[in-house]
Amino acid sequence: MKTKEKYIIFREDKGIYQVCVKIKDARGKVHARTATTKTMEEAKKKRDLLLSDKVLTQKIPPQGKVALIKNLTTPNILIKDIMPNWWTLKMAGKTIGTREQAYYKVHKYFIPYWGWREVNDVSVEQVQKWIDDLQEHKKLSHKTVSLMVGYLRSFFAYAVETGASTSNPCNLVHVKRGSEVKSRRSMTKEEWDAIQKYAKTHNYIMYVIFRLLYETDSRCGEILALRWQDIDFTNKKIRIGNTIARDKGAAVFQEYNKTHTIKVLPLSEQMHKALMILQVKERLYKAKKHQDLEGTDFVFVPRSFHSSQPFFNPSSVSGAFRRYRDILKLDKSLCLHCIRHTATTNLIKAGVPIEKVQAIGGWKKVSTLLDIYTHVQNDELAASLEKTLFDK
Repeated sequence: MKTKEKYIIFREDKGIYQVCVKIKDARGKVHARTATTKTMEEAKKKRDLLLSDKVLTQKIPPQGKVALIKNLTTPNILIKDIMPNWWTLKMAGKTIGTREQAYYKVHKYFIPYWGWREVNDVSVEQVQKWIDDLQEHKKLSHKTVSLMVGYLRSFFAYAVETGASTSNPCNLVHVKRGSEVKSRRSMTKEEWDAIQKYAKTHNYIMYVIFRLLYETDSRCGEILALRWQDIDFTNKKIRIGNTIARDKGAAVFQEYNKTHTIKVLPLSEQMHKALMILQVKERLYKAKKHQDLEGTDFVFVPRSFHSSQPFFNPSSVSGAFRRYRDILKLDKSLCLHCIRHTATTNLIKAGVPIEKVQAIGGWKKVSTLLDIYTHVQNDELAASLEKTLFDK
């Protein structure tokens, strides 16, 4: 049903307002841009945004790229000077959500680095350095970096087509996969002892979590999902059969299904004693300061009153590990998962068969385990060569 407002109709069957604006780009092609809202006020705002894009598009000469060639062949032209023309063509026909996300990423990672550079003065090495910086220092995901490289490649393709550049420096660059960027290593004995000592002194809960991660070679979510009935103090054993996973950005408790192996592992004397001490502390805490958690049976209960869940979020444990690492001035490459990597490496070095290590760690595929095994073999081979040959 039509409304009094131009470009806005009301869909009675769905109870929403729909905005539709037709835009002609520099190539003469017509694009229909649409948006849906629940209220008329939101529809007006979306319409105004679409119309502003329409005006911007019409500012480009009718013959688009042909008319721009005369202006772009001048020397020392900056990337920021021709970016608006490329951006308008690139975003033509895109939805509002897509344009807003792209606008945010481009203005945060693209323009600050490339905006003031000359179009013809960008090399493959510079682009590769930018990519490495996004992945290794800004810690962007492979998907986000690939998207940004796609934008840069599209820009230089446009620059080549209009005569502003003679080549596209993005054709020979490489975006590393996650496994190439996040290279984990085992912790040294000194690093592991330092982390344990600091955690035991300043946060006993974190100390117990770190120790369990190491002694059971488990994932963080599996340890945080432990309940007191999973611990057999009489026989000194621990049952790991649940996990804390992420669902739509929130941490949720999940029971393992039949595809996961439930592990029953022995407890060391040190860990057995630590858990008994923790149990006493948790009972006192629940009784005195957090009575609403009295009915919960999770081993690790967050001490923050702002927590809406009776269990720890894995990200808070990772943050605690990084905080301790920085206070102790340890290697920045160390992360919480390095504890599991260290435990696995030590099991392999001790001569435990790969099949048993796989069962202890709960890996579905042995390929990840074989990668660690290969690294251990290479390290031991290098040490043997140094000891037997290089010293002579």
